Amino acid sequence: MRTSESSSEKFHRFAKKSLGQNFLIDQRVLSSIIRSAEISKDDLVLEIGTGKGFLTKELLKQGARVIGVEMDENLASDLSKELQHEPKFELITGDARHLPLEQVFQLKNPEYKVVANLPYYAAMPIIMRFLESDQKPTNMIVMIQREVAQNMVAKPGKMTTLSVMSQLYGYPKIIRYVSPGCFRPMPTVTSAIVHIEVYKSPYFNLRNDRNFSRLVKAGFSSSRKQIHNSLRNGINLDTEQVNALLNSAQIDKKRRAETLTMDEWAQLYESYEDLL
Repeated sequence: MRTSESSSEKFHRFAKKSLGQNFLIDQRVLSSIIRSAEISKDDLVLEIGTGKGFLTKELLKQGARVIGVEMDENLASDLSKELQHEPKFELITGDARHLPLEQVFQLKNPEYKVVANLPYYAAMPIIMRFLESDQKPTNMIVMIQREVAQNMVAKPGKMTTLSVMSQLYGYPKIIRYVSPGCFRPMPTVTSAIVHIEVYKSPYFNLRNDRNFSRLVKAGFSSSRKQIHNSLRNGINLDTEQVNALLNSAQIDKKRRAETLTMDEWAQLYESYEDLL
């Protein structure tokens, strides 16, 4: 006798490990995302990773116009058919890391929000892609791995490369943690909902974003080392140049990168540009 397939088994059958698929099914968590996004009628929402459409339908209930992006062709086809009569829904099949935004919105400088349950492996490339974009969203509400979320919102003393780069472009805060049991199939890690209020322009002016990225990576290149050692090794400056750089920025050479504030990174960056 053939037994009926459980809902858990169905999700395992649909999910593709290669795409990091874990479908959010908990209604309370879906409601938390909607509340955090503060969706108003006719808001334009870009949902990345529509999956089975659980979050999509909640967004549409709020009256939002939803543009979904899904790279799984089978899931995209199923959801397109299911919501084919929904006038405020459009679905694009593709990878959000590489999708040309001008083709997505088909208008200049659109005001939109990003709402997404992101695959863990692609979360930060996707987030940074939108934060660094010329067509930035006003807000991002994303589901990511707990440890990544904690790094994003870290304060001086626990800062990382991710903290600095995230806080350069926006103000991230953790809304709540989400247990593995809220997904099917269940992931092996705890997740977090993060709300990012995106700045219209970076926290401070960048003359060259690559130089800033290089400086930050150098600062954190040697774990727990004093910043003068990390910078000397990371950006190929001699001791005299590094000391001059830190003195100009009024930063004690014995400090560690994780203790610097965003204002101190701004001072250090300006001094670095002047040195180049």
